[in-house]
Amino acid sequence: MKPNMTFLESINIGINKAMLEIKNIESIKQIFDELNSDLQKHSNNFKVVIKEGNNQCMDYRINGLNHNSNMIFTLHLCHKFGIETYAEVATFQHSSTGFPCVLSFEDNDHSCENLQELRRALLGLLSSASFGRTIMNSLKS
Repeated sequence: MKPNMTFLESINIGINKAMLEIKNIESIKQIFDELNSDLQKHSNNFKVVIKEGNNQCMDYRINGLNHNSNMIFTLHLCHKFGIETYAEVATFQHSSTGFPCVLSFEDNDHSCENLQELRRALLGLLSSASFGRTIMNSLKS
């Protein structure tokens, strides 16, 4: 902070920070939309859903991935064939500003400072043997 900063300058800085938070959270939501769109090209019966710590499934586009600081979510592969079944595939933790965030799978934490790093981590998850096994196991049921 500048020592001679006015209240108006401080207010504008706060508004700009809030706008950046909203932009970051929206970009994270969009990347999950893209992931699900591609996953459904493989099979309409699959989607990745996000569950809160209380294990309640939620639609991240509506009320998930909000501005709660350091909330830990679990990512689940949802397979709908008659009834929906869920298999945990990763955990996801983001800061109130969206970034940094951490995607954890196969005993590795992937810290992401921006959208490109999150995309790279998600590509790693989707191409992992554990994710492939989860899809294969879901198809058997």
